[in-house]
Amino acid sequence: MCCCEYVWHARLHVCACAGLWATTSWRSWRGWAARGRCACCTRRATACAGRPPRLALLPRLQALNLAGNLISELTNMSFPPLPVLHTLVLKRNRIAYIDERAFLNTPALRVLRLEDNLLTELPIAVHRLPLLEDLSVARNRVEVVGVGLRACSRLARLDLRANPLSELHPHALMHLSRLTTL
Repeated sequence: MCCCEYVWHARLHVCACAGLWATTSWRSWRGWAARGRCACCTRRATACAGRPPRLALLPRLQALNLAGNLISELTNMSFPPLPVLHTLVLKRNRIAYIDERAFLNTPALRVLRLEDNLLTELPIAVHRLPLLEDLSVARNRVEVVGVGLRACSRLARLDLRANPLSELHPHALMHLSRLTTL
């Protein structure tokens, strides 16, 4: 393992060699790797360049904020097992595709924020989150809301603002008895 494995939480990182948290941005982290040095120590970091974040090192992570990045898709490999993650913020990215198995490793997810992306439909992956209570897909390109939310029986808040909605299936909200905010 490289001395400078970075784990990202919003704009925070931890260096495995020192265990220190420091604020920074993805761009400056890439700069450290390019210079060959870790920001919080003097060890060589050349092996870190281009390596993806190591979220698997944080199995007790409860909230993950990845807002304002350049994420364009979520695949079934996007998240390692995060068994207690309850809040995931992915707003202000460029997400146009979410694989139907993207959230299988996040079984405790209760809050999912997907505002300001490029989604054209409610992701099928959302339908596989039975504990989901708060879903926001505001300011995307969603045109149709089908019946897929029936598995999300705990959903209390659904934000569909600023989408070019043209069709809401007659039974789309039927099974959402806990829905308080739409």
